[in-house]
Amino acid sequence: MGALFEALGQLISDFSWRRAGSALLVLVVILLGFVIYESYTAAFRLGRIERTARILSSLAELEESQGLRQDESLSQVYTELTRRLEALAAGTTSGTGIPSHLARILAAFAPWFLVGLGFLWQRSRGDKSAGKALGGVVVMSVPFVIGGALLPQMPNGIINYLAYPWGSFLFFIVVILVLSRASKKRNAAKS
Repeated sequence: MGALFEALGQLISDFSWRRAGSALLVLVVILLGFVIYESYTAAFRLGRIERTARILSSLAELEESQGLRQDESLSQVYTELTRRLEALAAGTTSGTGIPSHLARILAAFAPWFLVGLGFLWQRSRGDKSAGKALGGVVVMSVPFVIGGALLPQMPNGIINYLAYPWGSFLFFIVVILVLSRASKKRNAAKS
């Protein structure tokens, strides 16, 4: 874990356009892959339409039943369900009621936030370099958070809320560690 903190700290203290460019290039390639996949297959959009149609037919059957019209509480539940279905079909909310755009942003920021808390904890214990590393976390989280916000809403949310945020974060960490080790080897060879 110390190597991770050191590598993130070096990202800012030993900033190079090559490192930043490499990280951003990887992010762009990943996002481009998602966009191309969705543009050719429309799998995510079609999946949402299919589920919406199934739920809508179930709600239509409920509406035809006499008990729904006579019972006020059932009628209110039906109205709320149709409102939520319309919002979900439009892609404006996630299953939690939080606007999906905001939920994707929060999910993309979560791993960076947790690492930032680690740096804050180190800073509170007197480690002066943790402040620079915290700045690096904030700066490097921005493109990944923007990328998470721009991802299309996936049907089951696993890609939006787990795979992209944690996968991109872990991939970034691996790239930083590999670049850090390569830099150490080059410096050792020069000595």
